[in-house]
Amino acid sequence: PDIIALPAIAEHWQVTYTTTDRPRVTLAADAARARLTLHGNISDVHLCKATLRRWLICKAQRHLTPWLEQLSNEKNLPFRQARVRAQKTRWGSCSRQKNININCKLLFLPAALARCVLVHELCHTVHMNHSPGFWALMEKKEPGYAVLDMQLRKARHWVPGWIE
Repeated sequence: PDIIALPAIAEHWQVTYTTTDRPRVTLAADAARARLTLHGNISDVHLCKATLRRWLICKAQRHLTPWLEQLSNEKNLPFRQARVRAQKTRWGSCSRQKNININCKLLFLPAALARCVLVHELCHTVHMNHSPGFWALMEKKEPGYAVLDMQLRKARHWVPGWIE
């Protein structure tokens, strides 16, 4: 990609590519200019995608984990620990031990949808299913979630093909 839009955190990054004789691909981030530069064997699309995926996971760790912690405190729904992954099919998950996995691809969604997913996973710390009790808690903690939940069913279109 030439541009990476991350609506969940209101950021847009310009991506440039520089060919060098290195067999690997490295990434330099200039936060002040919102610019990413990939250096190395940029003709290897797989290496470029893997490098951008690692950057995205780190970006999500820095932004989504604190956001989850803030919502946890705000909603009084504690969790044990959070991990960020690049999951293929799920936006997030929660274990019985109250460990939450967050998909880095949430960064590509509008902020309201990403927030809905985070609250959804926090509600699973109380109800480990999608029972009526879960949905009642979801409505209490995130009023009007149902409209966002419907949008989430079609939200894959926000995720660019290079990260899939």
